[in-house]
Amino acid sequence: MAAIVVMEMRGFAALASQLSREMDVIGVTEARIRSSAISIANETIQRAGKPYGITKRMHLGGDTWYFTFDNPEDALSFSCELLGDFRSLANERGVFFIKPSMAIAVGEPQFDGERFLDGESIAAYRAADSGKPYQLLVVGDAVNRIKQVKGVIGEDVPKEKDTDPPKYRVDWQGIATEGVKKAAPIISLPTLLLDSEIIYSHSSEEAVQHLVRQQERSQQVYAFGGPVPLDVPMYRNYMRSAIAVLKNKPECVWTVLSYLPLNESFHTYSWLELCRRLSVFYPNSFAFAAFTIPEGQLRPFSYHIYDETTVHIGLRSFSPQRGTPTMSSAIMFRNRQIAQRFRDEFMENWRRIGAISERTMGAFTSSIQGLSNEVKKAALESVEKLLAE
Repeated sequence: MAAIVVMEMRGFAALASQLSREMDVIGVTEARIRSSAISIANETIQRAGKPYGITKRMHLGGDTWYFTFDNPEDALSFSCELLGDFRSLANERGVFFIKPSMAIAVGEPQFDGERFLDGESIAAYRAADSGKPYQLLVVGDAVNRIKQVKGVIGEDVPKEKDTDPPKYRVDWQGIATEGVKKAAPIISLPTLLLDSEIIYSHSSEEAVQHLVRQQERSQQVYAFGGPVPLDVPMYRNYMRSAIAVLKNKPECVWTVLSYLPLNESFHTYSWLELCRRLSVFYPNSFAFAAFTIPEGQLRPFSYHIYDETTVHIGLRSFSPQRGTPTMSSAIMFRNRQIAQRFRDEFMENWRRIGAISERTMGAFTSSIQGLSNEVKKAALESVEKLLAE
């Protein structure tokens, strides 16, 4: 039988909304806080798990992590090590908003995708989900196995119902502090930047050239930003290249998340229609989600993530010709950890917004200001011409 460990982040949903309250003005959003917490948790897990044989690892639903091991002893050692590292982050690095609760069980794990099917995994999840921060519980048949491990101290948890499995609360701090005290894991963005290969584009033309080259050799693309202006030649060339990749490289998967300015009728409508058609033409390799922003709202910066190793960030300046901020230059990082942080934030936003549907497409179209029949006709002609090129 395998040993099962479930970790639940207590208050994970509430902490992001509380910390981000009234911080949108400087770009500290709820999704950004959640993605930062996920990134810190994953880096800490990676560090703590190195000495132990993790046989399976899954991150479920934003606030749940699931691990399996060959034996309960490794599961216990890993859990104590991980909680000790999180404790150090709180006490020595000031990362107070990560509050893990963990549980250990033994059994035969069974899954349907990311859903538990076996009773032991479900029991461990329920114990972690109802536990307190920095608590380590053992449930079911794992209790007797863990009690036999040398040096383990703890206490039995009284049953609320006769049908409840036995539970044992481990004094993990007593176990974790027996050895030499380790320094807290260092989570440092400046260090990540110094360890990166950085490419700076001095113009929008140069930035678009980098985008085209990168997407033509990538297998996975996550793209976040506003509508691509299809009437601008260099951006039209960028989209022409992207469409060619979709046609000729079915193994390349695109996930696009866009904000839609409601006061730019031609660009917003043509972009919506193009992405809608691409999601229909290439359902296995192109997914699209969007949200609207009103006139005058500060626009998020754009970025692309390629193969979870490279991030391309568009930098903005105001364009008198278009009357809006537009990409004027860019910076590209080749660093897996930075790419992971951006991907975590991207996926958090995607999870909250969801892929576009016919209903949301209709709602977006109705919200666009100044969308006359003439504008619609011009936008559709531009999209059809691009798809035919």
